[in-house]
Amino acid sequence: MIDNIVEIALETDNDDETLALEEQQVQIDEMLLNAQAEAEKIISDARLHAKKEADEIKASVLFEQGRLKEQEIFFEKKMDILKAGFAQLESDKKAFEREKRIELENRAKANSYAGPGDTATMLFAGVNNILAVKKRYKDLIKIFHPDNLCGDTEVLQLINKEYEKLQDEFGWIRKAY
Repeated sequence: MIDNIVEIALETDNDDETLALEEQQVQIDEMLLNAQAEAEKIISDARLHAKKEADEIKASVLFEQGRLKEQEIFFEKKMDILKAGFAQLESDKKAFEREKRIELENRAKANSYAGPGDTATMLFAGVNNILAVKKRYKDLIKIFHPDNLCGDTEVLQLINKEYEKLQDEFGWIRKAY
């Protein structure tokens, strides 16, 4: 009988332990299912967050590409303006050089027609009396004296010769030294 009671007690203990183990197994399975559901939710949220970030980055990249394209177009317009300006500057420079060369040629022709005496005569043009000759001579000496920046010895000699010639024409008597 004791054996029966021990067997019954053992069976009861085994049944209680089995039931407790089964309950624990059910709780573990539930916890596992809850953990899997939470993991799937976390993964889903992470995917959604990553997709949002990727979309924001894509939008930002598209915006920057558009802005870069606008800047390239603006830069090209500026470059075209600069190129046109430099082309105009180059053509203006060529035109100026051409005009300068023509002017120098015209001056050379004009200087070749006038002899050395003609230059001095032109400097005394419009003088009609001895006082005016004297005043013009003093003014010309101040301008063309070799000590001045504009001074020239050859021109000064021409002025002196013309002055002496005009003194003779007006009959002015020079002092003998």
